[in-house]
Amino acid sequence: SETGSESTKSNYPFMRRRKQNIDTSDIPPKQPVTFVAPIGTKNWPESSQAALDEILLSVLDNPPVLVRSDEHITPTINIWHDENELVHWMPVDGSFGEEGANGLWKVPTAPSILQSISDFSGDVILHCILESGCKPTGEGLDASMLFDPVLMERTTVVGIEPIV
Repeated sequence: SETGSESTKSNYPFMRRRKQNIDTSDIPPKQPVTFVAPIGTKNWPESSQAALDEILLSVLDNPPVLVRSDEHITPTINIWHDENELVHWMPVDGSFGEEGANGLWKVPTAPSILQSISDFSGDVILHCILESGCKPTGEGLDASMLFDPVLMERTTVVGIEPIV
């Protein structure tokens, strides 16, 4: 079914959903996961927060924790498949410059992660999506939480998903 405001859908095409008859009898339960991500507020309208909540809260127990930076933009890309099914992408509006990912990925996230697990006494599994390569965006500082001794002491398992 259609969800979200029309203005949100026009700004974010991925929010457009086709009407489908879906059998919901075998949908897995919501997962005990907290999604933590840095965002740049220069291009992040409150409608984006509502759209993200709508998507994530349909499958996760906990609301997303967004590490906000008023000095940055949230990186945005155009992504498409060509006739050979190869994926192509292009950054939009300086998304990977200092105002975008190159600066935003340097914002510390460990304090927000620690805050989000402060009332949780079970095992903590930290899954990270990190830039890799010889000159990664953000100078590799998106991985800085892995060098926080308090967070690492509190974490049971760490999984790293490298992206280039």
